Amino acid sequence: AGTLIVTPNYRAPEQARAERGIDARADVFSLGCVLYRCLTGKNPFSGGDMVAVLAKVMLEEPPPVRSLKPEVPARVEELVVRMLSKRREDRPADAGAVGDALDALGMGGKDAPAANDTPTLTTDERRMMCVLLARAPSAEWSLVDGLGASQSALAAAVSSYGGRLDILADRSILVTLKEEMTPADDASRAARCALAMRSLIPMLAVALVAGARETQQRIAMGQVIDRGASLLKSIDARGVIRVDEVIAGFLDGRFQVRTEGTALSLVGELAEPSMTRTFLGRPSTCVGRERDLSMLEAIWAECVDESVARIALLTGPAGIGKSRVLDEFLRKALRHGASVQTWIGRGDSMSARAPFGMIADAVRHAAGIRSGEPVAVRHQKVEARVSRAVRPEHAARVTEFLAEVAGAPGAGDPSVELRAARQDPLLMGDQIRRAWEDWLDAESSMQPVLLVLEDLHWGDLPSVQLVDAAARHLEKRPFMVLALARPEVYSWFPSIWSERNLAELRVSRLGDKSAQRLVREALGDDADEATVLSIIERGDGNPFFLEELVRAAIDGKGKELPTTVLAMVQARLATLSVEARRFLRAASVFGRVFPSEGVSALLGGEGAALRDEWLTELVTKDVVKRPGDARARGELTGVRKPGESGPPGELEFHHALIHEAAYSMLTAADKTLGHRLAAEWLERTAAAESIVLAEHYEKGGEPLKAAAFYRRAAAQALGANDHAAAIQRGEKSIACGARGEAEGAVRLIESEARRWRGENEPARDAARAAMELMPRGGTGWCDAASELAIVSGALGDVAQLVDLAAELEPVEPDGAESQLVNALARVARPLFWNGKHALGSRMLARAGDFVYEGSSIEPTALASLFMARGVEARLLGDPSECVRCNERAVEESERVGDLRGGCVERGNLGYAYMEIGAYREAERTLTEALGIAARLGLPLVVATAQQNLGLSLARLGNFERALHLERASLTTFEAQGCSPGRLLAPLPGGHRGRGRQDRRRRADRQAGRRQARAERTDPVQRARGRRADPPPPRQRGSSLRRRVRSPWALHTAGEHR
Repeated sequence: AGTLIVTPNYRAPEQARAERGIDARADVFSLGCVLYRCLTGKNPFSGGDMVAVLAKVMLEEPPPVRSLKPEVPARVEELVVRMLSKRREDRPADAGAVGDALDALGMGGKDAPAANDTPTLTTDERRMMCVLLARAPSAEWSLVDGLGASQSALAAAVSSYGGRLDILADRSILVTLKEEMTPADDASRAARCALAMRSLIPMLAVALVAGARETQQRIAMGQVIDRGASLLKSIDARGVIRVDEVIAGFLDGRFQVRTEGTALSLVGELAEPSMTRTFLGRPSTCVGRERDLSMLEAIWAECVDESVARIALLTGPAGIGKSRVLDEFLRKALRHGASVQTWIGRGDSMSARAPFGMIADAVRHAAGIRSGEPVAVRHQKVEARVSRAVRPEHAARVTEFLAEVAGAPGAGDPSVELRAARQDPLLMGDQIRRAWEDWLDAESSMQPVLLVLEDLHWGDLPSVQLVDAAARHLEKRPFMVLALARPEVYSWFPSIWSERNLAELRVSRLGDKSAQRLVREALGDDADEATVLSIIERGDGNPFFLEELVRAAIDGKGKELPTTVLAMVQARLATLSVEARRFLRAASVFGRVFPSEGVSALLGGEGAALRDEWLTELVTKDVVKRPGDARARGELTGVRKPGESGPPGELEFHHALIHEAAYSMLTAADKTLGHRLAAEWLERTAAAESIVLAEHYEKGGEPLKAAAFYRRAAAQALGANDHAAAIQRGEKSIACGARGEAEGAVRLIESEARRWRGENEPARDAARAAMELMPRGGTGWCDAASELAIVSGALGDVAQLVDLAAELEPVEPDGAESQLVNALARVARPLFWNGKHALGSRMLARAGDFVYEGSSIEPTALASLFMARGVEARLLGDPSECVRCNERAVEESERVGDLRGGCVERGNLGYAYMEIGAYREAERTLTEALGIAARLGLPLVVATAQQNLGLSLARLGNFERALHLERASLTTFEAQGCSPGRLLAPLPGGHRGRGRQDRRRRADRQAGRRQARAERTDPVQRARGRRADPPPPRQRGSSLRRRVRSPWALHTAGEHR
């Protein structure tokens, strides 16, 4: 045997095996390791100890150089691959040959084009492989010397089990066994091999582990080698065979495995139980779920008969039978007697947390949109669906925003409302919510609506919030939501629908009698009792496990144990044809539901031509199905019925675990390629949300494209009020390489999201960072300045406000006049509040320079300007002008359908009415603002409106309601951790006389007409215990006031937050 000289990480495979006759080609391998590290910054082979490193040198191919450093030329990567070849015959002969190859690379020229310009997924796949590592239990024993004549017998024993024996340079033993049958059979074979080795060398310590390897003679099993080496290192006694959990799971019932703390040791083989094979299987039915079905039927009957909205959440682990309950419930819902609309939205692992993703899916299914259809056709279908129920005056708006969320935008010019919403994620979210509720209201007024949300654990917060809002506002409509999810749904949505009288049903394990009924219905009454009982025991009450065991029994593989369901399903998929498995792996890239046309893009021309043939095999064997095969996908009144197929071209895996198994069989290279090709196809067909494209591109090795789509996804999450997701996706965008202006856009989104979360200091930092990254005077720079003004005002950071004003005043906007006007107005308001009247007026004067006849300042920017002018007028002692400015601000916001901005401005207008003694107008305006704020879910705006409405009502003598509103306002402020600006003084229960109230009202009106409030201190300043600086002369703002009054200044859509 050889002696260790070369560092293990740089040793050639023949050196790792301690072979004799080492030549220059081993040096070439070492040089290849050095070159690999120089190019990538990583060692090609690394591990926790010498055994792991040597095993990887012999078994594992390092990641391709270009997968780590795409900028490396392909010809350089090809040379490295040759130098690191496991077979010495495939390497350059010596260092001189390597030098010649490097000289040839330096002669210039571009890489030759790839032989296949349209790469496709290969037939290679990941399969389970068993590995044994063995050594003597202490360094004083020489394992190789102890082998002697037994070494040949050991090699023969290993070979008889289909294994290969290698003696490593440190005298450890490595045995690899290639897969031949199912994972359970391979694990048994490996266990018998380990027992045979121990019988020959009783002192041997053995670690037996299972892991994935790639076929086609390319192995990637670094993790399993590391686990094996770690397991071997933990053995401190003679003759011990340690196994990992995967192996132990497959060996249960056939081998004796002893548990010693957290360690699992193989003791020996047990006699196999006698199993009768049967071929009389049939599909299992929904059994043992009578209680769940009865509760769901009662809830549905209440919805229909009493015309009320209800939500039911059905939870349980994967495979427990939630879909079976749904299938049975839908069939029974048909028999209720009422015409029913059923809309089904699904969550998916690839599109998890995509804003409005589940609602978008429900809209597409309700409209009958098919996968791969042109955008124009999709839009027409949404329009047709909406027009059936929604009144004509609202149909265009509802169609436009439902089509937007469903990925079916119209081809013509968007409305002013849609243009504004596309520039403002928050406004977009509000408009989607409004359209959804209007559509649902119209549909449920005609007939009951049943909304099914499948796999809600992959769902998104905005969809959950839409359902919550709809159930609250349409509580007197026949509307039922049935959501299905795994238990982890509570981790993502901890208080899901807690205020909606939620009916929670937890699907538990089947009892033995129900499990027996399921198994016997599948196998037939003449099934062997031992087989039935064994399946029931191993199935553990999980219907999917039971079904898989029944199939295994029918196929003569009833001895397999589903300790790891993933491996169990892989064993089933291994029985399919090579190309059918390739189709499944390609499909798995898209998720549980997949477009067949998209799969064709991953398989190439030949694969697309044979697609239907493979689908026939897969459908026949219950591996895939059309979405309508098991349940209604659309209306239960005639468009689609249970058993009819879903949209052509859209398919789904028969079970989530089948999808996971297929995905796990992708090789690393195919997985990367598959996600890239899927992203390109989805982007080309406009068939996916930004978050889906981002994840595909990231997994597909395209980080810069992923960064762009993560940025879009962050903006969409912000618009959907999912602020945590907006921040997280922004961070992923930066992690994927967003730099410069792109990073600035992400920081801007982060700033707004943190502001809405009340994290004003980090919001300020993010806004400042965004300004530094954006081109000065551009749209993004001005928007970031607006954000910085808002959060600086909230923090009382006067120095920052003054510095920001100095930055903004001289700026000449680069096509961003509206954004600059907005920023100037936004900084002016907190300057006024903090006593910087002169500087605030200068900001408004500068903003007024861009407002002239024929200018294109957007309405939302004008709304901000009017809001700031109202503050200035109030400080100038002109309450009437303050009212007029606030009225114009409301008008501008409503022009673009900005309910959020208009709501806030209505609140300000109501307060302005109150200041001039127009208490009836204040009551009406504040009541409207309160209703809108409640609908939009804006607690602080609700509290402020309640507070001011209470003051108005007190002035009108309605003390009881006023006190109720003030107390409600105080409760909300305290819950939000805020301090209200002013609370109603304690009212003596209505003892104030009407005459006193009338005298106060008359005095206030007179004061308003005389502008007697000129000497009032600002509320913010009063809260700080000091008076504001004296206001500047009124005439200082007269020029700007004349410009803003002009009607021609108000005419375009814009952005408002």
